[in-house]
Amino acid sequence: MKKRSYIYQLAFILFAFSTWTFFFQSCEKQNPFNLIGSIDFFQNPKYLSDTFVQFSINSPDSCVQFIKKEIPPRLYLLAYERCFYQLREGTPDSFRFKLIDAFDKNIHNDSIKAFSQLERGNLFINLVKFDTAKKCLDDCYNLSMYEGRIMRAGDAQRLLGRLALRQNNFPEAIHLIIETVKKYNTIDPSLDAGRSFEIMLDLGNAYRGAKDFSEAHVWFQRAWQFAAQRNWAKGFKALSAALVAQNDLELGRIDSAKIMIDTAFYFQKLYQYNYNEGARYYIRGQIEVAQGQCRNALSDFFEALQRNKEKTNQIVINRYIKGLADGYYCLGQLDSAGYLYEKAVNTPDSANQSVIREQLSKLYAQQGNYALALKNEIESRKIYEHIFTTDKEKQIGEIQIQAEADKLIVNSNNAERIWRFKAIIGLISLILAFLTSMFFVYRQRQLKLNARQENKINLIREKLQAQALQLAKTELITKEQELDQSIKLNELKNLIIAELQLKLSEQTAKEVTNQGLTTSDAVSITPSIKQANLKILTPSDWEKFRQLFDAQFPNFTEQLKLQFIKLTNAEIRLFLLIKTGFDALEISNVLGISPPSVYTSRYRLRKKLGLMNDSDDLEGFIKAF
Repeated sequence: MKKRSYIYQLAFILFAFSTWTFFFQSCEKQNPFNLIGSIDFFQNPKYLSDTFVQFSINSPDSCVQFIKKEIPPRLYLLAYERCFYQLREGTPDSFRFKLIDAFDKNIHNDSIKAFSQLERGNLFINLVKFDTAKKCLDDCYNLSMYEGRIMRAGDAQRLLGRLALRQNNFPEAIHLIIETVKKYNTIDPSLDAGRSFEIMLDLGNAYRGAKDFSEAHVWFQRAWQFAAQRNWAKGFKALSAALVAQNDLELGRIDSAKIMIDTAFYFQKLYQYNYNEGARYYIRGQIEVAQGQCRNALSDFFEALQRNKEKTNQIVINRYIKGLADGYYCLGQLDSAGYLYEKAVNTPDSANQSVIREQLSKLYAQQGNYALALKNEIESRKIYEHIFTTDKEKQIGEIQIQAEADKLIVNSNNAERIWRFKAIIGLISLILAFLTSMFFVYRQRQLKLNARQENKINLIREKLQAQALQLAKTELITKEQELDQSIKLNELKNLIIAELQLKLSEQTAKEVTNQGLTTSDAVSITPSIKQANLKILTPSDWEKFRQLFDAQFPNFTEQLKLQFIKLTNAEIRLFLLIKTGFDALEISNVLGISPPSVYTSRYRLRKKLGLMNDSDDLEGFIKAF
């Protein structure tokens, strides 16, 4: 019967486990790693600041080995992300690729691989290798969706949107970014980590690229308000203010653009936020060109080029060179402007290429070279028409309607949440049924366990009683030994006093005989004899005293000399008398010295015994010796 009971219980447990797996399979895919306590783990000073950066810079392989040694496997991915996100702006792309390869080589994990492909895709976008970037980002998206990591899939889709933006395929960029928003709405808002802000900027840039500056203004303003309302969004304030300023310039709001770019530089200085600062100088230069402040604009364009950290990004570099050309054009230095325009026109960014061709057309027309002016004007229109076709404008309009209908960012997937809620309710019901069925089994086992514990307590109680009895016997033996010692010391004291009294009697008899005194005279002089001669006078007397003492306490004086080698014979005698129980007055009579001399001797003895504090008890120390 007992075997059958255990079999039923095992079957029920397996059933509960399978049901748990069924209900939470989808939920776990949303967040397959338990990250509770992850942030607290990385608050350890050992893992803060530049810990991962230093390991990464020294050697990518050493960084991986450090993580494998110090970090729990479930937190490998977070540590990997820290290695990347804590790298300083301007770190060479070649080093970033080495770090990615080191992780892929040493940690074989789909989540690690997905993150690696995400970062590779981002790097290849900056290197203008769009086909390779798309392949990497597609790999990341597919791996993340298979694992159920919706947030990582959203990151990959967002970068695919940026890729489309770099290729000037603005309708596709807007479509991909909106799909990303839908994915982000299904995850825990606490894991946002600034993604909402970046989405707003991406949408603003996509609409600005599509020449819809009004819609772009809406999204840049949302990003600015998002940053302004959050104390932690320090760098976001400078970044969003600069983009608002750039879009205001496109809308012809020069005064507003000037205010916002000054605001961006204010937050840059306030928070020491130097990320992408070249872009802010470039935007301020464009605003100054519009205001006719040509020399200031040229100075800002030079600053933008010098402060650019993206040394391998040809799109950014050519944009800043085009800015320098604008500055020279504003000053009327057409030759310098033309040289720089011709250099910048090789940019992979076709939209910027169209603008540069248009500027070259104006420049050559001013120089009277109408053939080149016409050529560049035709090239500019061809590029522009290639980017903006009627179909694409229609797509943009459709996507705008969809974006408005979906109410971006603020929507969430209610159906998904309802499903999760039902799954949780079902699981709770299952758990309650399981607990009810297991209650009686638990009750039986608890009774047996209580009986066993009671037996153990009785055994412990018996052992404690035996130990208490043994302790009492030990204390009794100790007390008997102390009493025996006290008796011996008292006997020794009485013996010494008797010896002294005998000696005193002998001395008194001799004195009477020598002086021929009568009995009455002898009685009258006895006190003076006692006062003068109640002491041990000869070394033999003291030797006899020591022998009597050692007879009662073998080797005592030898041990005393070994432990306190500086003690004189007189101090040893004083020590033995105190040990025997003589008080200060008795010691004074025995030694034949005044009481003050006894206290002086006691003080010297205390000093040599190391009893320097007034609270130290000399008698107690000697008795315990």
